[in-house]
Amino acid sequence: MKHHVLFSDNRAKFPLIKSLRNPFFLPWIYKVTQAQIMSMTSLKLYYCQYISITRTAIMESLPRYRVVHNKSGPYNQNYKNDLRINLQLNVWIMKIIGTWPLTHSSVEMLWYRMLNVICYILLALLLIPSGVYIVLEIKDFYNQLKLGSALTFFFMAVLKYCALLLRENDIRKCVDYIKSDWRNVRYMDERRIMLQNANFGRRLIVICSVLMYGGVTFYFVAVPLTRAKIKEEDTNLTYRRLVFPVPSVIVDARRSPVNEIFYFIQLFAGFIAHNITVAACSLAALLAMHACGQLQVLMSWINHLVDGREGVNDTTNERLAKIIQLHMRILK
Repeated sequence: MKHHVLFSDNRAKFPLIKSLRNPFFLPWIYKVTQAQIMSMTSLKLYYCQYISITRTAIMESLPRYRVVHNKSGPYNQNYKNDLRINLQLNVWIMKIIGTWPLTHSSVEMLWYRMLNVICYILLALLLIPSGVYIVLEIKDFYNQLKLGSALTFFFMAVLKYCALLLRENDIRKCVDYIKSDWRNVRYMDERRIMLQNANFGRRLIVICSVLMYGGVTFYFVAVPLTRAKIKEEDTNLTYRRLVFPVPSVIVDARRSPVNEIFYFIQLFAGFIAHNITVAACSLAALLAMHACGQLQVLMSWINHLVDGREGVNDTTNERLAKIIQLHMRILK
């Protein structure tokens, strides 16, 4: 006689509970007591209930976050001040180079595009002459490697700048999520958690800014100005050595005012390149610390899952649904 095992393809035809209660199948499966059957049945009921709650939360997660904007006001009445604390440094840093997400203002769009063109031109005026100088006028491999490694930083800055501009829509979407999260803060402990993470992110941005802008000041201002001027008796020229050399094929950078013009071009290009790095690091710090704050808020919700919060009348199912909504939102 052909017997059916517990996890065969015919389990729809032979359900678990039915097969367990049938004495014919007991010697072929397990010796299951009545208490075990009841516990398995209750576990199945709890599992079905969890699946139902999960499906409800999944279907309602997006609309519920969107409906918040249509209400008379946000849950967090201080969200504008909190949002300013969280985003202000990023706005200042990224607006300088025109990478902060645009609004629908045509004037801002035109101004940003002008900033983008200026940044590209300044970086090109540093990279191209120095690259030509490496190819044409430096014969020693060590000196080529020394100057080329310094130019690698600026080349990577150009790539990061392109990435920030191409991902403008993604950055705008992340900023909108952050604004929505601050609007939807309901309890003081959640606001305190988010403010702690926002302040820690601000400290990271300040440290990164001090290091990078300090490097610009030292490398492009302190070092060139403290060097002694070079005097050439044959040509009767006195000039300062540039941070990055310019080949004579393009222009004679020893003569004034070409020397001063290229000095300021390289100074502004260095500031832009370092500012791009600060913008990328500050954006990463903003998103990472906001995600950490949301995970800590989720842990706070889980801690209040069983007993709930004082003064709040909601059921366990409602709290579980909110936890699932927040978890899905964080994962997105």
